[in-house]
Amino acid sequence: MRTIYSSLAMPLAAALAISGPVAADPGKLGTELTPIGGEKAGNGGDIPEWTGGVREAPATYQEGKHHPSPFPDDKPKFTIDVSNLDKYRDNLSEGMIAMLTKWSTLKLPVYETRRTAAYSDRIYEALKDNAANAKLAAGGNGVVDALGASPFPVIDPNDKDAAIKIIWNHIMRYRGEMVLRESNTLVVDPNGTFNPVYQREYVLFYYSLPGMTQEKLNNVVFKYIRKIQSPARLAGTRVLVHETLDQVKEARKAWLYDDGRKRVTRAPDVAYDTLESGLGGQRTVDNVDMYNGAPDRYTWKLIGKKEMYIPYNSYALHKQMPLKDLALPGHLNPEKLRYELHRVWVVEAKLKQGQRHVYDRRVFFVDEDSWQIVEYDQYDGKGQLWKVGEAFTLQYYNVPTYWTTVETQYDLLDGKYVASGVAGDSGPPMDFTVELADKDFIPNALKRGN
Repeated sequence: MRTIYSSLAMPLAAALAISGPVAADPGKLGTELTPIGGEKAGNGGDIPEWTGGVREAPATYQEGKHHPSPFPDDKPKFTIDVSNLDKYRDNLSEGMIAMLTKWSTLKLPVYETRRTAAYSDRIYEALKDNAANAKLAAGGNGVVDALGASPFPVIDPNDKDAAIKIIWNHIMRYRGEMVLRESNTLVVDPNGTFNPVYQREYVLFYYSLPGMTQEKLNNVVFKYIRKIQSPARLAGTRVLVHETLDQVKEARKAWLYDDGRKRVTRAPDVAYDTLESGLGGQRTVDNVDMYNGAPDRYTWKLIGKKEMYIPYNSYALHKQMPLKDLALPGHLNPEKLRYELHRVWVVEAKLKQGQRHVYDRRVFFVDEDSWQIVEYDQYDGKGQLWKVGEAFTLQYYNVPTYWTTVETQYDLLDGKYVASGVAGDSGPPMDFTVELADKDFIPNALKRGN
């Protein structure tokens, strides 16, 4: 496989010709469903009713800085580890069961469930419009007549297209409009050693801008730049991406800048199972943001809905800290983790006959309150569980939106893992106050400094 510098840390989208109308009832949003499409009611136990989420910042928050937890006094209710795994097995993914079995040092501290996901009234109105108007493109390879946020907030489990609609809800979910992220990406060896790559990433989300129309998009849903700051051997390397709407007919456009040669060149094949450069072959491009890009190589099936212990409200991972205090052999430091019981949609992807990809089967677990993929299990061609992914998420109450702070992918075979979006001792990992414009995302802009 070809390898390319790419850390597309923002979601991707696509669109094709219209295949037919979508049956959805926008009236369910805000009544029996939350405004984004989750079940409003609790489960009569540990999952509470959704009562509006968190849209107000705590008094300790400073704009442009790290986001403190709205629940600073919360303590773990109990901890899941290999010693009590059987008690909680039914509420865990196969991947997390394998992780707990492989690493006796891994512990999942479980906290009170806080349904914090919330969005602005503008986004809630966009979701209603999408529920009434959005359509799958031919073959399910894209979406038309949707803007601003997830296109299919009302999911009918009996709909034959329910699985692919859920995936499009993740790909096209709302994450703000203009974003700067400063963070580290770590590839951690089994003994715990790593060499961090520190970068700045900028994204302009056309899809979610106020007043956007289908015509104004001009076949580009967002524009993205990554600038590597360190280590020295990579410093100055930059990548620009124009994310096209129709990725089956027109691949996303990408350019590379090599600081040594002072040249901008077109970058091919930034899609599917192309490997991200600098990560030792650990992660494919379509695993950035848990899953991105055109879904045409897989057959998608909805397995159902499940109550699971998943990473949630991960504010402790969002803080500045020495990297060595976070990245331990085999996994992240359990003292920095928070898991909660939430409902997730379970979607399976099976590689189509005649198509090529390193993963033959993939299972995605999608949070009902945000359409964020929070975990995935990926299998090789022999049916062996190979890679396990987690998205450590939190409510960015100043936007407001629910999104990741750190993503991990664990290789069960070689014991290595990738952790991206790590703040470490750098600046704020997610700044939604940055001012960006089209001129910042032209190929010649890659020649500019940091």
